[in-house]
Amino acid sequence: LQSEHRAVIMDDILSQEALQQLRDFLLESIFWVEPKAGYVGTYLDSGFASPLILQISRELSAKFPDVLGGLELTNAWAFIYDGSLGGINIHADDSQVQINLFITPSEANVWAEDATQPPGGMVVYGIGAPPEWGVGDFNYGQNDDAIEQLIASTGNWSLRVPYIANRAVMFDSTYFHKTDDMKFKRGLKN
Repeated sequence: LQSEHRAVIMDDILSQEALQQLRDFLLESIFWVEPKAGYVGTYLDSGFASPLILQISRELSAKFPDVLGGLELTNAWAFIYDGSLGGINIHADDSQVQINLFITPSEANVWAEDATQPPGGMVVYGIGAPPEWGVGDFNYGQNDDAIEQLIASTGNWSLRVPYIANRAVMFDSTYFHKTDDMKFKRGLKN
């Protein structure tokens, strides 16, 4: 990660075989236990833990030893979105490094065919929560107005990452971030 921005975008992060295995694993699984507004999630402790996830974690650690070396995978999650209802609101996470993988085919994103549509993906803001804030202040969606005011008052950089399949965004997990506006084709595979 760049020392100044601590964020990087990487395309073609997985082999095509690993990407397809991950897609199949997620689409064929029944561990989607946490319904939200517009999406449903799964976590390591609800069935997402698997040899495939562990292998991806180990290979990413080996590929990026300066950033991930010495860190253990302590949490991982996956979400299936409705594709038009939005995603995760602005928040920060209580960890050191986060890697978001985009695995749905790019063709499912309406933006791929019509640039007037929202690009999907995510937005990373170059600022995290003040030290006096607790996890509930920056992670549970209960403080959105205060977070947006903080971001607006600082003038820090932000990074808008359009959705492209097999793209990863690795960043300082304490940075505020959110799902960008999106419009995907209908259907579970999209």
